[in-house]
Amino acid sequence: MSPTKGKAAAVKDLGPMPKGVSSAYLHFIGEYIPKLRKDDAITPQKELMKLAGAKWGEMSDKDKQPYEAMKEKDAKRLEKQIAEREKKGYFTFEDGTKSTDPANKDRVRHEKKEKKEKGDKKAAESEEEEELVRKPKRGLSSYMYFSNEFIKKLRENKSDTETN
Repeated sequence: MSPTKGKAAAVKDLGPMPKGVSSAYLHFIGEYIPKLRKDDAITPQKELMKLAGAKWGEMSDKDKQPYEAMKEKDAKRLEKQIAEREKKGYFTFEDGTKSTDPANKDRVRHEKKEKKEKGDKKAAESEEEEELVRKPKRGLSSYMYFSNEFIKKLRENKSDTETN
């Protein structure tokens, strides 16, 4: 076995990746939009996002500081989770649950998505093909059985008329 194969296998054995760092703007949106929504439940989300973007643009660096601090805290969380993932093969969330728990499926990033984002299409496609191979086929519906027989009869009739 070559050294690169062993490393690839070791990396593949690790569990899912933690979610990345949220920007200061996303932390701001997470607080500001619910406040706007509380006052005005009718305005479409698109309009609220425009208002939030305009507000963010008007804010001074001092006003943005709390959101920058949230971003830094999020970056520390990510570093901690990545280190734990490399050591144990999984990481724990703030609530104490493991990343490998089925209930946490939506709270983590998966390698395939990450490979697609990085442009590693071949690796992502081969993983998709592996998933497709492993899934059992679904049974045919009665309409599909009817269609298959009907098409077969049509082809037989067409070939009979062509030979005449």
